[in-house]
Amino acid sequence: MDKPDQRAEVPDPSAVRVALWRALHTRVDSPPHVIEDEIGLQLIAPDDGWRDRPDMHPEGTRGYRADCQRVTGSACACTYVRRPAA
Repeated sequence: MDKPDQRAEVPDPSAVRVALWRALHTRVDSPPHVIEDEIGLQLIAPDDGWRDRPDMHPEGTRGYRADCQRVTGSACACTYVRRPAA
């Protein structure tokens, strides 16, 4: 295990990406949302262009973000999916 003074003081890039995807899901996907989480976005406090990153493209990342499909009535089956490339 790393000693406290040897740990990186920057967040793991994968953790940052996932936190931003969660915020993006809330902002661009239609409700109902699988999760409404913008805490990571607040902690990371990215610059104004964070949604311009290639890994934040709303259509390009849709298959990696949460997806919610209506089943019947108001019931909703929510899952994380990875769609095949079109």
